[in-house]
Amino acid sequence: MSFFETRELHSKLELRTNWYQCTYQEAKKAILNVALELGYEVMDVNDTFHEILLEGPHVIVVKITSYGRFEQGIDFAVSTKWLLDLGRSRSLVSKIYNHIAKHVKFKGVSLHP
Repeated sequence: MSFFETRELHSKLELRTNWYQCTYQEAKKAILNVALELGYEVMDVNDTFHEILLEGPHVIVVKITSYGRFEQGIDFAVSTKWLLDLGRSRSLVSKIYNHIAKHVKFKGVSLHP
């Protein structure tokens, strides 16, 4: 089993937090739309902790961080069933970030270290 997560100051640029100019509700809606597009099942949406659990070929916990009302950061914690991930999860995260940017306005990467 392989596990990794994105964060604000990750050593790899493509695994840093992406920030979007939108409200929490808009970010959540964008993530739910992307999950449906990519064939993931939404297992849980927790509005108290701003987390969404997705299940498919990977198990993904999506964390939405608010920095003010109209700025949302999105991070992922990804678990896979493969012992050696071979970059599959990294490419999945990049794909999800690209899909989210189609739904809400992309603001930048690692804006609030």
